[in-house]
Amino acid sequence: MFIKNTPETEWIYNRLAGLAIHCNNERYWFDLLGFHNNLQLASYTEGDFFDWHLDFGAGEFLIEN
Repeated sequence: MFIKNTPETEWIYNRLAGLAIHCNNERYWFDLLGFHNNLQLASYTEGDFFDWHLDFGAGEFLIEN
């Protein structure tokens, strides 16, 4: 399911953004430009999995070295 960014869910977005920024600053040092406005929540049970995929939406993306 997707969790839209609303006043009621803004705290979730803020918490996850803070954790992502902290992790990036500790390990990766990518130039983060922002975050997508719809979170996806997935629930897995034993034997469930996501096969290899990319999480890119519509539009362009840029990877710099």
